[in-house]
Amino acid sequence: MKSILLTTIVASRVNNWDKYIGTDDFKDLPTTFKNLFNRLNEWLDENDSMPIVNNPVDGEENFNRHWDENKYQNFKSQVKKYDAWANDAYGEMDKAKSITKWQKIFGDKFAKSAPVKKEATKQLPSHCEPLRWPLASYASKLNVKAVVQKGKTSVSLGDLASFESVPKSHWIRFVVKDQLDNDTQIHWQVVNNGAEAIESKCLRGDFFEGKAIHKESTAYKGQHWVEAVAIKNEICIAKSGPVFVNIM
Repeated sequence: MKSILLTTIVASRVNNWDKYIGTDDFKDLPTTFKNLFNRLNEWLDENDSMPIVNNPVDGEENFNRHWDENKYQNFKSQVKKYDAWANDAYGEMDKAKSITKWQKIFGDKFAKSAPVKKEATKQLPSHCEPLRWPLASYASKLNVKAVVQKGKTSVSLGDLASFESVPKSHWIRFVVKDQLDNDTQIHWQVVNNGAEAIESKCLRGDFFEGKAIHKESTAYKGQHWVEAVAIKNEICIAKSGPVFVNIM
């Protein structure tokens, strides 16, 4: 793929809103890398066939001479794969595991000399149900986007990732971005923690079947998390990993 075509497509994923209003989507290099891939993957999903890519400084020229439909579909497939890898590496809480996952993208030499402190394996809270389905050896990353809303049906206030914490009395909308076939079910796990959840006897942690969109209110202070899993023929074929929610 010609660099001028790639540069134009990627640069176009940053808009004037980002420039003039400001965003945390590009606050550091890993966040920038992940969010550019997220936006690129979303844009490609919106274009089933090769779109016209215009020269940003000459509206009468486009760069489509540098690819064709086959090259576009291959590019789209590769971006989706690397987008899932980037989300997985970015969301990994264990430093050693995170480096290994980034090496899947950048190669074995990436962060080879980075010091890694080994930590004990963290146990799940007692009220958190372990995965009840066998995990497929080919299991993939399930892409979930989370946005903050003032009300249950309000417009988005922004991506959850851009909030250090979310106030109480708000809502978070979780959306599974992957296209799943009719034989695959989505199950959600909402794990509440903290004194307020304990006092209200609401330490949730069980899996339940749902749809591609799930909404939760921010009712209790503390660090909570939500995870989505894809189940087919009673086997877990994809997991989102925990999406952490800090409520203040």
